Amino acid sequence: MHLYESFAAFVERFLREASEDPKVHALKMTLYRTSSDARIVGYPMQAARNGKQVAVVVELKAHFDEAANIAFATQLEDAGIHVSYGVLGFKTHCKLVLVVRHDYDGLRRYVHIGTGNYHPVTARFYADIGLLSADPVLAADVSELFNFLTTGYGAARRFAKLLPVRRTSNLPCSNASSANQPSGRMV
Repeated sequence: MHLYESFAAFVERFLREASEDPKVHALKMTLYRTSSDARIVGYPMQAARNGKQVAVVVELKAHFDEAANIAFATQLEDAGIHVSYGVLGFKTHCKLVLVVRHDYDGLRRYVHIGTGNYHPVTARFYADIGLLSADPVLAADVSELFNFLTTGYGAARRFAKLLPVRRTSNLPCSNASSANQPSGRMV
């Protein structure tokens, strides 16, 4: 938990170290809302400069931040990053980072799942929760979700630990009762 604090010690450090680590092969993240002075956008660009495969899903419908997110997406694309804008008809509201690293025993995936917007200013106003994990089942779920977010291919996806919420109303994302609604629109 990074309660009313900067998440620099957690999320930013995770991204910075992944962008510099020669054993990291890939970095994927979602970007819903951040600020113009956020280092969080610079780390994927640094990772791309360091030869890593980088993909970022940018939500263009982040209320009041549409123009900023278009500018961030352009910066990321100019840095050679694969940028996607989510799936047509869905709003991507999840906050995820996936790092693929070659560890001593083979490839391993590390994930960060957060409730906050990866925004250094608002992080000081809210009690956001972040989970950093190398659990292989959770990481496989996050990988599968990134596959959906970057391709839009919607074959029957089964998640073991994640519960992507698909909804059309403005209820909180944690409203799990709406997760089984086939007409939903939020990931």
